[in-house]
Order: sequence, then C-alpha cells, then structure tokens
Amino acid sequence: MAAVTAAAMAMASSVLVWSLSSPTESVPLPGPTREPGFGAFLGSDATGVERIPAFEEWLGGRKMTVGHTYLPPNNWTDVHGPDFILLPWTSWVAADPGSAATTITYASAV
Repeated sequence: MAAVTAAAMAMASSVLVWSLSSPTESVPLPGPTREPGFGAFLGSDATGVERIPAFEEWLGGRKMTVGHTYLPPNNWTDVHGPDFILLPWTSWVAADPGSAATTITYASAV
C-alpha cells in the first residue's frame, strides 16, 4: 500500500511541476483552423435545401455548413429516414464535400 501511495504522490507532483513549468508558453493546434459549423433548421425535405441560398444571402453571404433535419423515432423505417427527406440533404453535402454536413435529430412525434 505504501508503494502505491508513494507512486501516486510522485505522479501527482510531476504533473504539478509540469503544469507550473511554463505557464506563458502556447502550444499551436495541429492542422488548419476552421470556423465552427453553422446552420439552421430550414425544413426537413427538399424545401429546406432550397431555402439555403436565401438564408445565406440574408446573413450577408455567410456560408451555411450544417443542415439540420428531424425524423420521427416511431419505428425502424422512420429511424432509417425516407428518401424524400434524406436525398436532398445528401446531394447538398455531396456538392461541397468537406465543408458541409447534415445533422439528423430524432424527435418524438407530437
């Protein structure tokens, strides 16, 4: 037990020394920096995708990078998602791979 306690204390003191050793140094983040994803719910089906250009224009040209749609979780067919909802969003993401994404929220039917 004493060996475990001594080891734990040694590790804790080395972490403390490491964290206090250079408080003003900054560590650069790896890779390119990107703005966080941005979007809004504009409609679940093709109507939502069709509204994107007007929404971007209304925002002064800021590009929407996240589409958001809702699907009911009532059964496995609902969870899989109907093509009339998913295909327009899939096409939107495919038109600009790497910068666009779609989030799907499963919401209870009201």
